[in-house]
Amino acid sequence: RYPSQPLLLAAALTRLAAASRHGGEAGPSAAEALELAAGVLDTEGSDDAGCVPRARVRSYVLRTQGSLAAQTVNGTHDWSAAAKFYDEALVTMPRNAAQL
Repeated sequence: RYPSQPLLLAAALTRLAAASRHGGEAGPSAAEALELAAGVLDTEGSDDAGCVPRARVRSYVLRTQGSLAAQTVNGTHDWSAAAKFYDEALVTMPRNAAQL
């Protein structure tokens, strides 16, 4: 549906993953949507520094991956599991206020 707009596709998949994790269970659908979003970005090349919109979407994917990683089965959060994703998001888009 978005063959000419891969960044929009990756952002939409990430939003879907973020919304589906709020049900209390971080089920496979959220993880699969994030995996697809990351795959879309990987097929578009790897130069985030050369494309600000791409870096913003990658940062969003990474932050959402971190939130998903932090969510545990019993409803508590393990923020140490999210740290690697949040750190990489900061490297990808250091001036994004959402990750500070």
